[in-house]
Amino acid sequence: MQYKLIISDYDGTFRHRDNTVGERTVSAVREYVRRGGKFVICTGRMPSSIRPVLLRYVPDGLYVAYQGSIVAETGSGKILRESGFTKEQALRICAVMQDMGLRIHAYDRDDCFVNYEDRDLGLYEEVCAIRSVRVPDISRCIETSPRPFFKLLAMVKREERNAVRDALRERLGAEEFFISCSASTLVEVTAVGDTKGAAAQFLMSHYGVKREEVLAFGDNQNDAPLLAAAGHGVAVANADPSLKSVADEVSEKTCDEDAVGDYIEKLLLA
Repeated sequence: MQYKLIISDYDGTFRHRDNTVGERTVSAVREYVRRGGKFVICTGRMPSSIRPVLLRYVPDGLYVAYQGSIVAETGSGKILRESGFTKEQALRICAVMQDMGLRIHAYDRDDCFVNYEDRDLGLYEEVCAIRSVRVPDISRCIETSPRPFFKLLAMVKREERNAVRDALRERLGAEEFFISCSASTLVEVTAVGDTKGAAAQFLMSHYGVKREEVLAFGDNQNDAPLLAAAGHGVAVANADPSLKSVADEVSEKTCDEDAVGDYIEKLLLA
């Protein structure tokens, strides 16, 4: 088997844009695993959002949440790797976001805390199958919480996304934080060591596979470290142009056309 480990982003890559998962993709992944391959979903979602989905489709193996902050067993939920922000880091990010007047999401292991209420939030919660905790002051929430935080996110307008991303990069710097976009309206901040690329390195060590034995799929800016870490990185046809420019290959199929399943089927037939 050429690729012993396949790592795929979830939203916009493995999942259709109507929030369903194609049976063709599920069948291909199951056959790949049956033949001895390891398949891992690597997502920016929180554990409570992604694990229930994977229990239906890919119940065995591992998953990655919060870009790379958490690696856990799908079946048992046991956490194998966990990092995240220091309290000081989380408060600093939050202060900058609040100063910019942004709509903020702050995530600890189990909950998403937000400082606003609108239609966009409702749609986000519907897609992710979560219910956020509304709080008047995110900074106060972080300061008084006994639990660590793993990701802070800003919900923005499509036309403002890259400008907000660049402003956060300028104000927070790149030494401590990885700042990228996971969707057309989301700007995300994680610790600099909590990227999908770092998660891929952990998975390679965990499974004992070499870089050239790893295949990765993605669709957005936050998937760039993942594709760079893999032996072969594939951007789906609906991917952000910035990811297509750094991918080893661009699929002819979109996520809605089961790009991941199509590629795996061809591998299995090769």
